[in-house]
Amino acid sequence: MSIYYSALDIPNIDEENTKPRVKMETFPEGRNLHFDDGVRRIDFVLAYDTKDEDQEKQQTRTVFERNLQHEGLELEKNIQDDSTICYIKIHVPWETLTRYAEIMKLRVPMEEKLDDVLPTFNLWELMAGVFQRVINWFALDKSLMPPFNKQFTCVYNRHKEYLFAIPSNKETFFLNTQRSMVVDYILRRKRFSDDPNDNMAFGIRKLISDGFYEAAYPLHEGSWKPKSLKPNVRKMLYDHWAHWSNWHKLQPLDYIRYYFGAKIGMYFAWLGFYTYMLIPASIVGLVVFIYGLVTFQDNVPSDDICNKEWNITMCPQCDNRCPFWNLNEACTHSRVSRLFDNGATVFFSIFMTFWGTFFLEFWKRQQASIQYQWNLIHFEDEEEPPRPEYLARMAQNKNIRCKSNPITKLQEPHLPFWKTRVPIFVFSFSIMLFLLILALAAVFGVVAYRMAIVAALYLSDNPMFYRNASIITSAT
Repeated sequence: MSIYYSALDIPNIDEENTKPRVKMETFPEGRNLHFDDGVRRIDFVLAYDTKDEDQEKQQTRTVFERNLQHEGLELEKNIQDDSTICYIKIHVPWETLTRYAEIMKLRVPMEEKLDDVLPTFNLWELMAGVFQRVINWFALDKSLMPPFNKQFTCVYNRHKEYLFAIPSNKETFFLNTQRSMVVDYILRRKRFSDDPNDNMAFGIRKLISDGFYEAAYPLHEGSWKPKSLKPNVRKMLYDHWAHWSNWHKLQPLDYIRYYFGAKIGMYFAWLGFYTYMLIPASIVGLVVFIYGLVTFQDNVPSDDICNKEWNITMCPQCDNRCPFWNLNEACTHSRVSRLFDNGATVFFSIFMTFWGTFFLEFWKRQQASIQYQWNLIHFEDEEEPPRPEYLARMAQNKNIRCKSNPITKLQEPHLPFWKTRVPIFVFSFSIMLFLLILALAAVFGVVAYRMAIVAALYLSDNPMFYRNASIITSAT
């Protein structure tokens, strides 16, 4: 059994076994996050409009909701007096939650606690002795957003519950995101038809696309508005991360992952790392620009162009109408071009070539570190089961035959190459060929456009047009 070291949860979830660093209310006042009994929490919500009700929609929803209840979910309907929208509140009880947590291989904290945090390499801590004040300007305030507790986690197993740190209130053991994932997993796979021959009559997505339901969503845990006095993760993220006044602060990745899930947390980890890596590129680019600004007066070709004593006369830019012109008229354009096209520009292009490679390699290291800390090393294998739509298509395809997986030794559906993959390859290559021809046509169109516009401007009676035909064509 693999055990990883990760930041899993906010430290006040199990108040009996852990000492909270921050006191947070799970259900803020003014937010109804429970059933009418005030005990069972709302894990998901389905909504449909009763205004355009018909027998087919009602029967389909009845079958779907009955199958959800047979699967173990608890439902409660709610219709407001001044609205035609019916809300179906869904709660996943402990028995159903643990059963699907084992199927989905969700990772949960173990009974053993970590007293000390493992040492990690942090660039900010390395520079703390020299640039403490500067670093504090970027660092998160630990009194406002305290660090997460660290715990060992492993895949949940109902037969070995003694290994896990299950609190007295079992409803708080699984994260809210994990509870929503379980309900979503069930909603996407339950049937809404009693016809056994209809293999595609399943899933909340199809029900929404066909108009049987208006929406399906989990609830936010509290309000982000200033009037909300009760602390919650959503308001903490808004006040200390998403607000414009915190643009210079480091990202609270553990909180983002806790509230939005691992995928969105990983995206913001990449975004922050990309922004961090742009700092050296921007510094080098600024140095190159300053170099061009300092040396643009010392450029020999520009000095020759700007020398009025030479009085170099250039040929007309068009026939008949355009006059002769002096070379020093292009002095300003030559000087300005020097700012962005100088000897240091070559160095900058070489630097950016190496920067792109370093960015990819360093991100691989950073990604591996985050995957280890967040238990995402086996994320694809454990948390990404096959899509139910794909499995349904495989069941309908008569050409599918099973083949032993050389690694797992399990029988898996095998797609015939000539009947399934060849059409896909042909379609893909057709799209690529079309885009290639489109790119060539675009290049040819630009050339033809320049020739046509220049000729039209040269034939114009307006001196401003035929004298500046080249500039106007390039600008358009």
